[in-house]
Amino acid sequence: MRPAGHRTGPFKQVNKKHKTGNSSRFKCRFMFAVVDYNNFNDLLCCIKVSDVVAFLWPLNEIELNEKEEQFMSALLSHGLPSVINFVPGLGTLKTPKDKEVARKNIQNLIFKWSFGEEHIIPCDSDNDGLSALRLISNMKKKPMNIQLQRSYLFVENYRCSPVDKELCDLDVFGYIRGRALNVNDLVHLQGCGDFQLKHIAVCEDPILIDECQIILKPDPLKQQSLQSEIEPDPMNAEQTWPDENDLPRDILPEGTSEYQAAWIFDGGDESENKNRVFNFLLLLIFLASTAKESEPLDLMGTTLDMDDVEKYRRERENAQFPDEIDTPIDKPARIRFQKYRALKSFRTSFWDPMENLPHSYSRIFKFSDYKHSKKVVMKSSNENNESSVSHGSYVMISIAKVPTQSLGESPLVIYGLLPHEQKMSVVNMVLRKHSSCTVPILNKQKLLFYVGYRIYKAQPVFSQHTNGDKFKMERFMPSKGSFITTLIAPITFPPSTVLVFAEDDKDRHLVATGSVLDVNPDRIILKRVVLSGHPFKISQRTAVVRYMFFNREDIEWFKPVELYSRGRRGTIKEAIGTHGYMKCVFDHKLSSMDTVMMNLYKRVFPKWTYQPFLRPYRRVDSIINSEYNQMEI
Repeated sequence: MRPAGHRTGPFKQVNKKHKTGNSSRFKCRFMFAVVDYNNFNDLLCCIKVSDVVAFLWPLNEIELNEKEEQFMSALLSHGLPSVINFVPGLGTLKTPKDKEVARKNIQNLIFKWSFGEEHIIPCDSDNDGLSALRLISNMKKKPMNIQLQRSYLFVENYRCSPVDKELCDLDVFGYIRGRALNVNDLVHLQGCGDFQLKHIAVCEDPILIDECQIILKPDPLKQQSLQSEIEPDPMNAEQTWPDENDLPRDILPEGTSEYQAAWIFDGGDESENKNRVFNFLLLLIFLASTAKESEPLDLMGTTLDMDDVEKYRRERENAQFPDEIDTPIDKPARIRFQKYRALKSFRTSFWDPMENLPHSYSRIFKFSDYKHSKKVVMKSSNENNESSVSHGSYVMISIAKVPTQSLGESPLVIYGLLPHEQKMSVVNMVLRKHSSCTVPILNKQKLLFYVGYRIYKAQPVFSQHTNGDKFKMERFMPSKGSFITTLIAPITFPPSTVLVFAEDDKDRHLVATGSVLDVNPDRIILKRVVLSGHPFKISQRTAVVRYMFFNREDIEWFKPVELYSRGRRGTIKEAIGTHGYMKCVFDHKLSSMDTVMMNLYKRVFPKWTYQPFLRPYRRVDSIINSEYNQMEI
C-alpha cells in the first residue's frame, strides 16, 4: 500500500520473509516480517526480536477456533512486546451501526485475551497505512526481558564461504539490537547452535555491504570457549573410605544392636561446606485390561489410544493412593528397595547433596555462588569497551564453522551469549500445567522446551515447589499449582520464559508454561515409595500387621523404620512366624479400617537427555543472496 501524498523511500526485499527500509518523514527505520502463524518456530523467532507485533483480527468472527486459541495462549504465556491491532475490512462496512457493532465485538475479543483497551486500526486505504506507520513510529515500546538482557541481530542477508563439505564460514548482515555485542563472546544462531566469532565489521551504508571495514577481532586470551561440558578423568571416580577410627560414632539408645543402628539416621545440625566446588559443577480401567496395548478404542465417537488410557488409569491410581506400591511376593523387599532409605523427618533430616552422584554429574558445571555469579554476569554485560559494537550499528558478523545444512529459508536470528551460557548444568524451572492440556504427562516423558532463545528436547524430572532442602518427586505433572522441572541443559540466566510442548505423530500441544528458576545441581529430589499393610488383630496400642512384608528377614531388616497411620505413629516390635506377620506398637489404638504405612526415599537425578533443536535439512543452492528489489509502501 502507498500512503497518500507521501513516499517513505526505497525498501529492499532481501527475501520473501521480511522487508526493510527508512522513512525520512517519520525519521524511523522499519523492518516488516510476515510469517505464517502455522509455523510456530519461525513466528516465535520473529516475535522475540520485534518491537511491535501487529495482530489482524477477523471482522465477522466473535470467537476464535480451538487452534487459534491455543496459538494465542502460547504467545501470551511467552510474552509479547508492544501490540497493535488491525481489522481488515472495517472501513468497507456501509452503515455506522454496522461499524460500531463490529468494533465492539472485536474489542471484546481483544479484551478477552488480556490485550487491554487497545485501539482498533482499520487498514483499508492509503491514509490508514500512513496512520499505522505514524502510530508504530511514535508509540511507546515495551521490550521483553530477552531483548533487555542480551544483544541480538535479525539477519537481513548472509553469504557462505565453504570450509569443507559440511561446514562454512558465515557472514551475516543486520542491525545490532539490545545490548552491545562483544566480539570475544559467543553467539547462538537459532536452530544451528553456539559459535565463535571471527570478526565484526561496521558498515556505514547497508546497501554497500562490500565496503565494510573490519574493526573488531577477538582476543584469543579473552575469547569465550565453546566447551559445553567437562571431560571427566575416570581415575578421579575412585572413592577412598576412612578407617573405622575416623568415622564419627553416633550416640545410640541402650540395647541397640549394630544391625539396628545402620537404620538410624541423624536429623541433626550437620551442614555442608557451601564453599566447596566440584567439577561437575477413573477412566476406562476395566476396558484397558481387556483391550490390546496401543489398540485404538472408540467410545462415544471419541478415539483413544490404549497408551493414553493406561496413563489415565495410573494417574487416577496415584491420586487415590499417592506413591503406594505393592511389596513384591517373589522378591525380598530388602533387595527390591535396597537403594531406598528411611528419614526420621523429611523436613529436618540431613541428606548429603554430594553423595552417590551419577557419572553424568562429572560432565556438568556448578557455580560456587550462583546468585553472586549471576549479578557479576549481568553487570559485565552492561559494560561497553573497545571490543563491543553498540546498539543500532549495521554490521557484518563473520561466524566460524557453521553447518551448511542448517541454513535455509527460515528467519535467522543471532543472540549474544552471556558468560557461561554455553556450559551444561542442572537447570530448574517453575512451571504450571496449561489449562488446555487434559492428557496426563508422565515424569521423565520426552518434551519440547522453548527456553528463552533456545529450543531443545529433554526428559525432565518433576518435583514439588516447596520450601526446604529436599523436594518430593511427582510421578505425573500436577494439574493444579506450580511445580519444579529439573533437567540437564545449557545454563540460562533468569528471567527467561519457558514454553513446554508434548509432541505426537500429528502435532504438538502446549502442556506447561513458566520461567527459569535457577541453576543448581545440588537440588535434592527424593522419590518416595509407600509400603502398606493391614491390621489383622488389634489389642489396645498393639496390633498385628500383615501384607506389608512376606518373610521374616524383611521384617528384621526394616524394623528400625517408623510406621504411621491416620494420626498414629508406631514401630515394629517383632516378627511373628515366617509369613510376614509382625507385632507393632503405636502411640494410640488403631481402628480396623486403618492402613499401616511406611515411607522410603531414594534420590533421583535428571538424565542426560538434552537434544538441541536443529533446523530441518534444506539444500542451499545459492550461498549468497544480494538482490535488492525496489518497492514502495
